[in-house]
Amino acid sequence: MDSSRIHIQHYTIADGLKQMQVNDIHIASDGLVWLGTRGGICTFDGIDFDTFDDIEDTPFYVIDIGELSDGTIYALSGSALYFWRGDHFDKYDFEETIKIGRNATSHTDELDRIWINSFMKETGVVCFTDSIQHAEEAMPILKDMNLKTILPYKDKYYLGVDDGLYICLSNNELDTIYQSVGEEKVYFRASQSKYISGLYSGFNIFIQSPYPPKVLFYNFEDHTIDTVYYPEEKRFMNLDDKEYFYTNLDGLHIVIDSVFTEVVPNIKEDFNQFLSLDIDTQHTRTYYVGTDKGLVISRSQPFVSYSEHDYPFVWAISENENNDIIFGTYGNGLYKLKDSKQLVKDTNSTRHNKNIRMSVYLGISRGPEDQLYIPFASGLYELNNDNLSHVYPDALYYDPTLFSYYDSEKDLIFLAKCPGIEVIDTSFSQFKEREDLGFKHSCILTILKDENDGQYWFGGGGGLCKYDLDKDTVTQVYTYNKGNLPILGATCSMRDREGDYWFGSRKGITRYIPEQDSFQVFPQFDNYIVGSMIQYDDEKCFLGVLEGLLMIDLLHLKETGTVKSRLFTEADGFTGLECGQNGFYIDSQNMLWTTSSTDVVKVNPNLLEYRSEDLPVTLKTINNKRVSNREHVTLPYNVNEVYVEAGLTTYHQNRTIVYRFKLNDDHWTEWSSQKVHVYSDLTGGEHLLSIQAKQEHVNNDNASETLSILTISQPIYNEPWFSTVILLILGVLASVLAYIYRRRSILIENNYRLQQEKSNLVVKTQRLTSEKKELIFEMTEVKQLNEKLNAFINKQQHIDQTSQQQYLILKSLNKTYKIVADVVLSFTAEDNGVRVVTEEDSFWVDDTLKNLLNTLTADNFIRIHRSTIINIKHIKWINSTTLQLVDGSNHSIGRTYKQSIQHALG
Repeated sequence: MDSSRIHIQHYTIADGLKQMQVNDIHIASDGLVWLGTRGGICTFDGIDFDTFDDIEDTPFYVIDIGELSDGTIYALSGSALYFWRGDHFDKYDFEETIKIGRNATSHTDELDRIWINSFMKETGVVCFTDSIQHAEEAMPILKDMNLKTILPYKDKYYLGVDDGLYICLSNNELDTIYQSVGEEKVYFRASQSKYISGLYSGFNIFIQSPYPPKVLFYNFEDHTIDTVYYPEEKRFMNLDDKEYFYTNLDGLHIVIDSVFTEVVPNIKEDFNQFLSLDIDTQHTRTYYVGTDKGLVISRSQPFVSYSEHDYPFVWAISENENNDIIFGTYGNGLYKLKDSKQLVKDTNSTRHNKNIRMSVYLGISRGPEDQLYIPFASGLYELNNDNLSHVYPDALYYDPTLFSYYDSEKDLIFLAKCPGIEVIDTSFSQFKEREDLGFKHSCILTILKDENDGQYWFGGGGGLCKYDLDKDTVTQVYTYNKGNLPILGATCSMRDREGDYWFGSRKGITRYIPEQDSFQVFPQFDNYIVGSMIQYDDEKCFLGVLEGLLMIDLLHLKETGTVKSRLFTEADGFTGLECGQNGFYIDSQNMLWTTSSTDVVKVNPNLLEYRSEDLPVTLKTINNKRVSNREHVTLPYNVNEVYVEAGLTTYHQNRTIVYRFKLNDDHWTEWSSQKVHVYSDLTGGEHLLSIQAKQEHVNNDNASETLSILTISQPIYNEPWFSTVILLILGVLASVLAYIYRRRSILIENNYRLQQEKSNLVVKTQRLTSEKKELIFEMTEVKQLNEKLNAFINKQQHIDQTSQQQYLILKSLNKTYKIVADVVLSFTAEDNGVRVVTEEDSFWVDDTLKNLLNTLTADNFIRIHRSTIINIKHIKWINSTTLQLVDGSNHSIGRTYKQSIQHALG
């Protein structure tokens, strides 16, 4: 392990740690780090400490922390054993006869029994199931063994006694592993006995002998012991290329392939005591070290940094013919990194202003004989065998060259200017120059040759263009404002291994599709300001962004349209901030170098791995109280305002986590770094709460979510709808009362009208009685008339079947009508004429009823009123004063024509 790649972070009570003396550390199965301190217990999620200040009965002076098979965390103190139940601790007090030492350890077996090595002579080893009992009570075979320590592993128990080390098999038989020699004493140290299950090639520290200075390593697979000596010169002997782990008060040490490394250097110098240790190997090897002065996190990281103290503002990086790394700095010239850093001197430096001469800009290119073309503030320089010389232009004045690109096929050098482009040959004579490239801000930041058509891509802050060198013509211009470029300019470019062209900008990245002459958009990267990009292999492409180093899988992106990425920041050991433009370089050893505003960083990309962007989110607290059952939470009675706090179930170093919430079928809230969301005036019953978490710059709206059911119970008068319902009831009641009042008024009014109508009816009855004599026909006569009418109709139907049809000749002003007499229904006098109504029509004739009656020879035409003649064949019914014809028309009967009607009907 290269000690320069050890990244150390130190946390104290100023960061939120419960207390400075960290006695024990436990990384739970869900990834959360539990810390036992002299002042109590706390957790660490990689960002924040939780000190359980809202819990009344919490452990004090925690000695050891462990975990049962179901994930329950327990904490051992000097007087009790505590179990974390999600929102409180259950406490089991020890009897007064049981004493627990400050270096005690605990371990669980397959039955979830907790074995406690007290390191107290009067107590020895005890076991906890539902209560505390001595070891020999739980396992009778241990009786009279003078047991000092015990370590359960799988279905076996490893026993440390005064005279050696034994193993207790599943059939309760004992077997000797190691027999003590001389003054040796065998016991398990608290910080060592945890590391089983095959860490470090299966070898784990199990026994320690105080003198001579040696450590015994036990192999759980083949049950062998390796003896490792620890002389004063700190060299391990007889290691046989195996990997070992060792700790003492001087520090934390790792031995890999016979090489000794201090994982946390200077423990004894910076701290008084090294007290505890746990290791996270899920993703990277991270060491959590407890000391008397706080928590120390030490992690091996693949990045080697060269700080700005030595290399300020490195903007360009390359490699010379001797494989030395060349750094181009802004304002401080060139550096060469070999065994030590050296400033490459310019032999002509005395003739020019230092500030101009020493500024190196963005891009260094390699010439035909491995010489380097380096753009300076005063033009182009050539570095050949450590000889730096000014080669272009001839005059030495301020002529800043930002970027150089060498085309080996045409043996031409392209120089990026501000504005425009300049092309020279390798004899450093000008070939062509062009300032107008078709887009604004034509300060060229990237140059790329299109292998398909031989043209060149020029990019800058204003956009992109394609340039035909032979014709000296800009063939196409792409800008964000024109709508044919989806990114803001072009700060960098790259041709991937499949021949696709990529461009980065202040608004993400894009891929050029030549068949469509268009650009593919990737909105997942819109939030990134991309300064540089480079492809390392088929799976790994790197983007230099403001936040750090972004690794993406281009092939996965092109095939699926989804992002497989990982952002490396200071939390991962990547110390460079604001990666430089065109600031990547892969050296002859396949190491990736990148520049930034703060550091030059070297990394082996093969050591970098992707990890899931899907974060395991959980419901942490409600109304500042932890919830033990996060799937179904019942709120206290009479509570309908909820403060929901989200969290992660595993340790996460990234500090840019955002959350969003949804209740029932409502819309999601906006993504926010706020972990707490408030819901007010909730109704009683069950509510479905959903929470999602993601990294801030990852577009992952389909992130996994946690679902919790919130059950709210409260009196009906506290329901938010209660006042509305009461108002509604009052409104309905008022409406009913108003209706009843209105109805009563209507009834009184109707009763009054009824009385009036009754009085009117009496009057009318009297009047009818008096007017009865005036009726044209009595009821008996009406009945007789109707009988006669039916007989007449039957008789007439028989006559119609046997007789000839009769016609009427009727004259109007300018027409003469000839109609069948039987189809006429009536003649009615009108002004200056007569209206003739037939079965199908009606018309007006210029005549009088008297003349018509004289011309009507048929017996069935009679006069019933002084203005009406009807055809009795078409009478439908007749009563005392009126008759109705078959067409539905009613006709009044005149009193003087009563006899004629009776006569006509026979």
